[in-house]
Amino acid sequence: MNFFKRREKLRERLKEEGADAFLTLYSPHLFYLTGFECEGAFLLLKGEGFLFTDYRYLPQKNGEEEWKFVGVEKDLLSKLKEKVKELKISTIAFEEEHISVKMRKELNKFRKIKWKGTSGWVEEERMCKDKDELNRIFKAVKIAQDVMKEVPIYLNEFLSERDLAIEIEYLLRKKGSDTLPFPPIVASGGNSSLPHARPQKDIIEKGPLIVDIGAKVEGYCSDITLTFFLGSQSRKWKERENLIDEAIERAISLIEPGKEVKEVFQEISSFFQKNRVRENFLHALGHGVGIEVHERPYLSWREKGKFRVGMVFTIEPGLYFPGEGGIRKEIMVYINEKGKPVKIGEEKNGICGY
Repeated sequence: MNFFKRREKLRERLKEEGADAFLTLYSPHLFYLTGFECEGAFLLLKGEGFLFTDYRYLPQKNGEEEWKFVGVEKDLLSKLKEKVKELKISTIAFEEEHISVKMRKELNKFRKIKWKGTSGWVEEERMCKDKDELNRIFKAVKIAQDVMKEVPIYLNEFLSERDLAIEIEYLLRKKGSDTLPFPPIVASGGNSSLPHARPQKDIIEKGPLIVDIGAKVEGYCSDITLTFFLGSQSRKWKERENLIDEAIERAISLIEPGKEVKEVFQEISSFFQKNRVRENFLHALGHGVGIEVHERPYLSWREKGKFRVGMVFTIEPGLYFPGEGGIRKEIMVYINEKGKPVKIGEEKNGICGY
């Protein structure tokens, strides 16, 4: 991945905003700008950069970066203050959305420094993935899909939701996930009416079973969901399933570069409204996926951006009926070089009946 190019784009922002340096303490952005998975801080100047982190991370550095490593034994702020004074920096742009109130107070103690709050500088760049990022995401999706194919094997057993979630965790790691981007969601019966239900210790109930899982490969995530049915699927649930599938296809047909993201959400909301289930559609239509499992763009009415080539996101319409259960399908999509939204992996089986 071209980390240098990423840093150069930030340097262009520094020139535009008239700041001497950019500071981030947000771990996903440390990784995005340096390739270094760690905690600490990264100070980017117009001609150089400094990564402040624990000495134990030093072996990760490959020696090819133009930025310098600053080892931190105890006090990050003291090291940072020393370097800022040494470099005679006067204006520092910082990420106001990724800093605690306590840290902000500490930074205010830096003498003769003007702090310039910024928002979205790195997030704007992260939304569009390069080929290396896409390759890692594709691998993470493949792992999750392979595990999902094995879920029906376990449904003949008298498992609890929690037991199945534990088995899924094991399979994700066994098939190549570095860590898990989030704990698997396994929700049956009435529990499936909660979008982010926690797996329970009770035996899996008949009816809808939502399974939401993800994997992580070399710092990049996947996130997919299927709804299985234990026992016979009633006509009512089949109709709901058809609405979910139609919503996904409608959304994909609407997506194109330059279109407002929130417009697609609004279209699908209207579709559910016409079918008298809008009140059962409880969350966004989807979200970006990359270094974090939830990142921009968010396919909701709040998103202010437009679709762009290289974006990777989920489409995950869900309908939830209190006391009955829920149904959700989540696929991952990216916008290719031709501006076409493309499903990642084999999604043709849709929501699986069992």
